[in-house]
Amino acid sequence: MRTLSLAILAATLTGSLPALAQPVIVEKYASMEAVPKVLLADIRHGQTYRDQYIARLLEVMRTAGQDKKVLTQQDVDNYVRRNETAERRQRYLQVIFYDLDYDGTITQQEVGTVMMEDRRRQKQSEEGCADDAARFIARYDIDKDGAISLKEMSTPDPSAENRGSRDKQSRRMKALLALDPDRDGRLTMPELEALGRKAFATADTDGDGSLSRPEMQVVRDVLEDY
Repeated sequence: MRTLSLAILAATLTGSLPALAQPVIVEKYASMEAVPKVLLADIRHGQTYRDQYIARLLEVMRTAGQDKKVLTQQDVDNYVRRNETAERRQRYLQVIFYDLDYDGTITQQEVGTVMMEDRRRQKQSEEGCADDAARFIARYDIDKDGAISLKEMSTPDPSAENRGSRDKQSRRMKALLALDPDRDGRLTMPELEALGRKAFATADTDGDGSLSRPEMQVVRDVLEDY
């Protein structure tokens, strides 16, 4: 009986002792300069808390990723194609109503007529309509023949502001895909999250889960030419 009691007491004491905490090893890059800049870009844009940064980084999956969990080159190509199609459609709709005779060609005279009628309705001066019509034609007239064809109506404008933002997003996707750890051509959400945590941990020198002003300044310095 005494032996059993001692055994129970020993078990109780042993179970009551707290287990030694295992050190958490946080993977980091060798230096801030070694962190891929595409991973630091979201930090520069104001994501100073780790969880917010990771959520922002993973948005690329929801934007173009296959099943919103994997990013492939095909996903990037599809993203570019979808946006080019949308831009063509938008450009076409902006000019087609100037085609008054429905012949598939917009002339400067047709543009001038529409502009003058619009100004008359708004009781505005018609002065300068001819010049405005000429500038409108020049904006879309790629072959410089003085008219806008159907093809020109739907040709994306390389100088458009929204095209610049779309190109930037596609370049970002390609840069992230190039970081695919196992080189299988598929960047998964866990892989991207691990890369992001590694990047943030490198910037977060004190490991408190947020970036102080000095830590943020280091990020900005690294990204100065990016």
